[in-house]
Amino acid sequence: IFPTRFTLDNYVNAFKTAGVPRAFANSIIVAIASTFFTTILGSMAAYGLSRYSYHWKIWKNRDISFFFLSQLILPPVVLALPMLVLYKELALLDTRIGLILLYTLSVLPIVIWIMRDQFSSIPTELEEAALVDGLSIWGAFVTIILPIALPGMVAAFILSLVLTWNEYFFAALLTSTHSNTLPVMVASQT
Repeated sequence: IFPTRFTLDNYVNAFKTAGVPRAFANSIIVAIASTFFTTILGSMAAYGLSRYSYHWKIWKNRDISFFFLSQLILPPVVLALPMLVLYKELALLDTRIGLILLYTLSVLPIVIWIMRDQFSSIPTELEEAALVDGLSIWGAFVTIILPIALPGMVAAFILSLVLTWNEYFFAALLTSTHSNTLPVMVASQT
């Protein structure tokens, strides 16, 4: 019942044969890169949606916001076959770039939703005062609005990181050997 000698050889063999270091590195690279891009793009889009009003022929602010929010309702299985065909045509199957792009697009609506509420809670008078003092719109955004919205950005960053780190479905569908992430590698060991 009790072992006669203590050894860690089984763990060493499992790490060597299963490819844990490569899968771990893939997961870190893909999760951090897609989270970085998602936070940057989502913050800029949310700032535009919260501060400016759009009234095109068929789109209004609430319609654009609903479009981003409706992407959360769409089940990932619906996108499986189109993404597989698209990635095959673009030669993005089993690449980190492909996963980074897909994760960025899939988590972007959540970040936009969080950051839009964050920017809406910041009074516009702060920006107007910065514009009167001579700052441009980008200058006011970077020097005044972003430091105030930093807690919301950190929350969006953490949520995005967790969602991209734990994503299994698309990683299992679009990768085979070179770009396997940790969840796919762990599931393949059962």
